[in-house]
Amino acid sequence: MITNDAGEVALAYYQPTQVYISASKTATGREYVFVTRYKAVCMAYVHPDDVGCLLEMKRGCCGGKKLTMFAYANEAQVAMWTNGSRVEAQSSRGCC
Repeated sequence: MITNDAGEVALAYYQPTQVYISASKTATGREYVFVTRYKAVCMAYVHPDDVGCLLEMKRGCCGGKKLTMFAYANEAQVAMWTNGSRVEAQSSRGCC
């Protein structure tokens, strides 16, 4: 789980399109806009109390399957979303 300086958790949306989450869908009544950056990663930093609600959100799919909409963002996604390069995530682990 990756957090920012404010203690918010990085969550990624399942596809690279902007999505708005209304206050009625979260535990704390906060609103979130998951923003796509560098045409690759759609992400937002979320208050820890809202993480559970968002991770439980499902989306419809072919054949009635319900798939998750959000997941914890990994190091490469955060680096790409933050500065457009996965290199920072690799160099912070001591490789490349």
